[in-house]
Amino acid sequence: MAQMPSGSWERVKDLHKGTLVVHYLANQPFIYQDKNTQQLTGIEYDLLQSFTRYLLHQHQVSLTLDFQSAPSLAALYNQIKNTPVDQAVLGVSSFSITPQRIHEVGFTMPYCPDIEVLISNSAVPGVNNVADFQEVMSDFTALYIDQSSLQENLDTIKKLITGLKTEAVPSSDNILQRISTEIDKFGYIELPKYLQGLKQGLKIKRQGVFRVDREGYTMIFPKGSDWVTPLNDYLKSDVFKQKLPVLLEKHLGKDVQELLIKAKTKVSMENNSGILRVEKRLKTLELQKKEIEHKRDRLYIKIFIVGLGFAAIIMALLFRNNWQKQKINSLLQQQKKEIEKQKNDLAEKNEQILQQKEEIEQQRDDVIAKNVEIEQRREELNKLNQVKDRLFSIVSHDLRSPLNSLKGTLALMEMGALAKDEMQYFTGELNKELSYVLELLENLLKWAKAQMEGIEPHFEKINLHALVKSNIGLLQPIADKKQVALINQVAAETTAWGDEEMIKLVVRNLLSNAIKFTKESGTIEVTTKIVENMLEVAIADSGVGISAQQQAQLFNTDTHFSTQGTNHEKGTGLGLLICKEFIEKNNGRIWVESQPDKGSTFKFTLQQKN
Repeated sequence: MAQMPSGSWERVKDLHKGTLVVHYLANQPFIYQDKNTQQLTGIEYDLLQSFTRYLLHQHQVSLTLDFQSAPSLAALYNQIKNTPVDQAVLGVSSFSITPQRIHEVGFTMPYCPDIEVLISNSAVPGVNNVADFQEVMSDFTALYIDQSSLQENLDTIKKLITGLKTEAVPSSDNILQRISTEIDKFGYIELPKYLQGLKQGLKIKRQGVFRVDREGYTMIFPKGSDWVTPLNDYLKSDVFKQKLPVLLEKHLGKDVQELLIKAKTKVSMENNSGILRVEKRLKTLELQKKEIEHKRDRLYIKIFIVGLGFAAIIMALLFRNNWQKQKINSLLQQQKKEIEKQKNDLAEKNEQILQQKEEIEQQRDDVIAKNVEIEQRREELNKLNQVKDRLFSIVSHDLRSPLNSLKGTLALMEMGALAKDEMQYFTGELNKELSYVLELLENLLKWAKAQMEGIEPHFEKINLHALVKSNIGLLQPIADKKQVALINQVAAETTAWGDEEMIKLVVRNLLSNAIKFTKESGTIEVTTKIVENMLEVAIADSGVGISAQQQAQLFNTDTHFSTQGTNHEKGTGLGLLICKEFIEKNNGRIWVESQPDKGSTFKFTLQQKN
């Protein structure tokens, strides 16, 4: 069995559902968009809605209508003409049956008489024969719609008037509006649209020549489409016969509806008597409308006069009230000026008070700043006093004692009271005392200078391997006396950023302390490593170690103590304070890790780079 086309009526009927695409050109009253609801309406629109209900009742087919607006009548016609026959499409816009169209598209049965009349502006004289028409309208311009039956109707007139001027317009509504407003225009128009234009009060007139009667208004579809069957069935049905008069009266009015029904049933319309009666009735209605408007205008004038009288009374009352109001306003303005003057006086006094307040606050801030400055100077003085007291304490105790020993030993040597072996022993002891004094003086001077002058570091790139090597060379003789091994484990390329002279003094002090507190045959090792982008330097010894209590006092400027080394070497107690001071000035920190009898490791950090 052959498969049916997807958009055919037989296919839709078999499926009991389908969609019919309806291409339309807005053409009141046949199909158009209502200005208030913005919804489609019109004779043809309502007929198609009735058609869908007819199909549902007769064939149980649910048909959906897809309305698509066309830009022009020619575009709509060509769309239907060129659509394949198996597609469910329909074209509506009061189409007339013409000899040319019969060969190109399919038509439904006519649903309404198709009468097209020639119209002009109402100011143009009426013509009832060809001679009068040639005399009156030979210089006029004929309006038409491209590819429409209205255009075909002009062919007869073109034969009578050589060089007839014509102009194409988009729609029938444009023809009506142009002729109503331009006296030198004429054209053909559908009878229902003409009568509707009269009803709307347009300045148009039907001329008594060249009327065209066609078979009737139809809907079009692709030639050969089987949709002709259900559409014609509907147009033959009692449903349609009952629906048409209702729709014509709804969209055209009762008079036009009766006229068209008589024309459809072939009731005589000789000498245009039916049209004349409708035109006469419409003109009568127009006159009645104008009379009503005239009466309404006169009523408006009376209302206006009465309103004007009331307005005059109200204006008089308002004038009186306004005069009283102005008088009161004058008094209020005077009081307002007095209040404004008082307000300005108060504002001026407030300004003075604010200015005095600002001066007092400025003086208070100056006093606070001076108090802060005084407090800073007091703290500096207290710090200097502490330095002074520390110096006096060290000088009076640590420096005086070895000098007294030196004085006593020299006195004994002067008296010759010392034997040779005693002389040799005391000479060694004096050498130790003098070394201690020199070390004490050097650390004392460096520390005092740092405390009192606020010495600032000079940052530069330092080679740590060379710096440690240099200090080991200086302290090697002292270490050799105790047979202590000094080991430089710092890599040759190790560098840091800091003040080289300060770091030299720190390393020398830490190495010197390590030698003092390391037993004979012990070891002292210097190493480095990178910790959190800082260079960590460690000086570890195998010495006697330091208790936790002593560790807490090592770097405290408020406590000053020293202990003897493993060979009874004396310490100044200042070396570690200088180390702390200088390391912190180089943006590092210093600390000790130690346990008694397990040696000590002094560590400090330096920046890797600036």
